[in-house]
Amino acid sequence: MTAMLSARDITVRIGPRPLLESVTAHFHAGQVTGVIGPNGAGKSTLMRVLAGLVAPETGAITLDGAPLPPPGSRARARRVGYLPQGHEVHWPLTARRTIALGRMPHIPAFGTPGERDSAAVDTAMNRTATAHLADARVDTLSGGERARVMLARVLVTETPVLLADEPVAALDPYHALAVMDLLAEEARAHRRAVAVVLHDLTLAARYCDSLILIDGGRVCAAGPAEPVLTSGALSAAYGVRFARGVLDGGAVITPIHRLDEEPSCSLN
Repeated sequence: MTAMLSARDITVRIGPRPLLESVTAHFHAGQVTGVIGPNGAGKSTLMRVLAGLVAPETGAITLDGAPLPPPGSRARARRVGYLPQGHEVHWPLTARRTIALGRMPHIPAFGTPGERDSAAVDTAMNRTATAHLADARVDTLSGGERARVMLARVLVTETPVLLADEPVAALDPYHALAVMDLLAEEARAHRRAVAVVLHDLTLAARYCDSLILIDGGRVCAAGPAEPVLTSGALSAAYGVRFARGVLDGGAVITPIHRLDEEPSCSLN
């Protein structure tokens, strides 16, 4: 399968400290690719590099085999949608106006939103269960409500690539499952390349077609989800022994206890 979005030999440093070191990763159209690993592993840095917010010291990002358009350009914004963690809001806008900002790359300079833009906003709000929040100020919403509004803002971009950094971190179990269902639908029904950072390994097992396990800025394991989640690299990276089972036809992965060794995927 041809990769839609590819990162090749990416290295990012702050001073002498490598945040990413020689990372190569591929993200395919029609698939959900999970990025997993312990805190500080480099997952968010990789997502920011893919989004064009961090320039790597070495390596390149390509989309359909060609270099990405320049960061900050309308062409880039129409190709790659990015949902950062934290869901910061800088203006006291209503939820609907906040979501509508995602349509800006599709509106000509000095132009005004049209019917298609309004319809895209309506669809995104319905899919993220935020329609009832349309007139509420975003800065007054709960963390979970704001997370769903910001996801809707990314969905309306209608980009072929969707990057989501911990999109379920602030959500209750019901809405976490709803968001993962939505991301899976975006990949499989709309042929988007979806990359998602996750800490919940059960969600990773159930929703991701492939996984990239990162620790210490390096890729420890990558490939189909099941082999990555059953590899020794998983326990080595997290420093934890996991129990694995099957419930309702899907995998369940639970941390049991810490291992004596210091966490490091270099152990494998």
